[in-house]
Amino acid sequence: YGVVRLKEKPALPKKLPELETQELIQELQVHQIELEMQNEELRRTQAVVEESRAKYSDLYDFAPVGYLTLNRQGLILEANLTACSSLGKERGFLISINNLFSNFIIKKGEKDLFYQHLGKVFEAKSLETCELELKGKGDTKFYAQLQSTVVKDNLSQCRTAITDITERKEAEEALKKIDEKKTDFISIVSHELRTPL
Repeated sequence: YGVVRLKEKPALPKKLPELETQELIQELQVHQIELEMQNEELRRTQAVVEESRAKYSDLYDFAPVGYLTLNRQGLILEANLTACSSLGKERGFLISINNLFSNFIIKKGEKDLFYQHLGKVFEAKSLETCELELKGKGDTKFYAQLQSTVVKDNLSQCRTAITDITERKEAEEALKKIDEKKTDFISIVSHELRTPL
């Protein structure tokens, strides 16, 4: 016993006068041209951004210094090709889950030094430096200077530059040995001069 009501059809728009229709069509065409111009400008801007990104990506990857991005625990998040080459590992391996930078530090005492360095970086939010002996390609070792600073737009990460200072360390060792020999020589000469003839 219910009454079925038919839905009323929406009223059709009134027929617009021909002049108004022409104006609307012309206005739509103008908006379409403006949109096409904006799209073209966006495409040009996107091409410039892509070119710039590629340029800086190349500069980052092929820099003469190794660059890493680390988190507070020392986990490697990003690495440039120079860092990969220095550490003798592929980028995919370096940034894999649970790959800590401390795995590349040879001496246990220096691992502690590294974590102190990392703590200072995040605490002071300033550029901090330390020197460590690292595992390189194969079974090689090299001395590295780390310079780290917090990432400005992400305070839970730091950027670390790794510079190979092996030559400098070897030169310092050579100078130290020469200095020791010089001290020994002076000691012997002064002893001989004090000895009665």
